[in-house]
Amino acid sequence: MDSKTQPILCCVGDAVAGRPTQFLMERAFAARNCDWRVITVEVRQENFQTALDGMRAMRFKALRFFPEFQLLAASSLLEPSAEPFHAVTSAMRQGDSWDCWDNQGFGLLDLIASASPASNVLMWLHGKSRLTYSLASAMRASEYSPGRLLWSDSSLATAAEASDSELTLEDVAQALRDSLTAESTFTHLIVIGESLAEQLPLLSQLSAATETKLMLATNQMLTRQQTIEAWNGGAVSIVSEADQLVAAEAYDYRRWTGQPADMEMLRDAYDEYADF
Repeated sequence: MDSKTQPILCCVGDAVAGRPTQFLMERAFAARNCDWRVITVEVRQENFQTALDGMRAMRFKALRFFPEFQLLAASSLLEPSAEPFHAVTSAMRQGDSWDCWDNQGFGLLDLIASASPASNVLMWLHGKSRLTYSLASAMRASEYSPGRLLWSDSSLATAAEASDSELTLEDVAQALRDSLTAESTFTHLIVIGESLAEQLPLLSQLSAATETKLMLATNQMLTRQQTIEAWNGGAVSIVSEADQLVAAEAYDYRRWTGQPADMEMLRDAYDEYADF
């Protein structure tokens, strides 16, 4: 049976206060005249499977799992043969099953893809974290391939990607120097990961030899001023935690509805929510 009722997006957590998803999605649906309904429910962790069965029985169209349920969702919804995501944030009903994904990496990949053609991107995934793992998975699923990809942790890389994986910091530094020459076609150096403030001295050394634009994506607090200084006044963009969240919401909206989200409107809605 294919339901003809109003599609329902259900957001689930055991502590839902302060989560902006419903607020942002209601704005996005209204802006595009999408006849969807958004609900947010609190569920105790021990009742998660029961809630999941109920949402399947009621044929909800889409699900959003808040952080406390993202590992449970992965273990409950993914096939044993599937790539072992660290988390499942989002799902969409396909018949009697769920199409699942982690929106953090896909949202960030949308921001990266909008900055430059993939062939002009030199990317460094620094360390093993939820952010780097999610982005690596999103790139594989989307068949996105930057001009060169450097890995600090081989567990993120597949066998085909392993030639530039598990590099020491010295290896990475040398690979970056070799890649960022005057003859380089790379227009963007994109560094993803945690503790990127510790890498600013290395970036400062690299900046003297290149006019490449720098993009940093991290959940660590980095000021634009300190990053510009490290990059010796060159072009810099910092993808903040808030930027990542809005991009992830926009990705989910597009995947659920098939329509592009208005990023500016979503960011305004997020800032409004954060001011409450």
